[in-house]
Amino acid sequence: MKKTLFTLILVAFAGQLSAQTLFTVGEKAVSVDEFLYVYGKNKDIGNQIDPKTPEEYLGLYIAFKRKVAEAEALGRDTLAAFLTEYNTYYRQLLKPYLTDKTVDEGIVKEAYARMATDVRAAHIMLDLPENALPEDTAKVYKQILAIRDRLNRGESFETIARQQSSDSYSAVNGGDLGYFNVFNMVYPFENACYNAEVGQVVGPVRTQFGYHLIKVLDKRPARYRMTAAHILLLDTEDRPNPEAAKKIQDLYKSLQAGEDFNALARKHSQDQSSLQRGGQLPPFGLNQMLPEFEDAAFALAADGDFSEPFQTKLGWHIVKRVSREEVPAFERMQGELAGKIRRDERSNASLQA
Repeated sequence: MKKTLFTLILVAFAGQLSAQTLFTVGEKAVSVDEFLYVYGKNKDIGNQIDPKTPEEYLGLYIAFKRKVAEAEALGRDTLAAFLTEYNTYYRQLLKPYLTDKTVDEGIVKEAYARMATDVRAAHIMLDLPENALPEDTAKVYKQILAIRDRLNRGESFETIARQQSSDSYSAVNGGDLGYFNVFNMVYPFENACYNAEVGQVVGPVRTQFGYHLIKVLDKRPARYRMTAAHILLLDTEDRPNPEAAKKIQDLYKSLQAGEDFNALARKHSQDQSSLQRGGQLPPFGLNQMLPEFEDAAFALAADGDFSEPFQTKLGWHIVKRVSREEVPAFERMQGELAGKIRRDERSNASLQA
């Protein structure tokens, strides 16, 4: 009903409103007539594939016009740097009329290939809303270029990140975001990281959050997923346990002497959620456990191996490797990856030629 009413209003008054302004971007006006022409030209084809209400199509068209205005505000000398971004919006506008709902196999294979590698990166981010005004975009873009110039002159990436990055979470660590894998970051950011070499600084990269300068710190074989068991003795700031450090060493000696890990976990572990299962935890992967725990677990070379005692903010642990999974074959992952891509902005990549 809403779609029909909106369409009827536009059509009924098109004759008398065609020269009137529907919306403005900066100082440029877009008329009702222009919008009706573009919408009417494409809607019949588009409705067969991905029906869009006039309101939805109008939102895409406004976003596209804003990006064009941003390019003009930045000047011809910087226009080339923004062509990729403008093309993304343009292809998003045209996507329903050019493609069906299938996912490009090349994009699926790209995602699968990236599953094999974890990337660690740091960034300097300057906030900029996705729908920022052209003059605001120009201002922030020039600021990020000025920071890049400072980096090119040899200033410390970590120092600038602490001082100027809008991402307060990573700024305290010199911009360090830790390790991540495919789908953990927005697609433009992920692309920049996987396509760069370790030690390289790339950018500016535009995402929905703003502009980024990115430094790739490391790449390693993906950890993917494992199952582990642990013995936990609680020792936290609010509930200190002075005996925990000594007791965990005693338990470690018992394990070295051949005592059963599961039995010791059931008797001594203070993790109520796992002790009845001999300390076994649900399967986990990258960034799903405390960093110290994850590092200790994935360092174990074989099923059945157990770690030396180590401390986290929860207390003292000994972790045992139960099993470790490698990335499954492409045929097993293809459907799952295609489903994720349909919900991800990389689904537009098949339009990029």
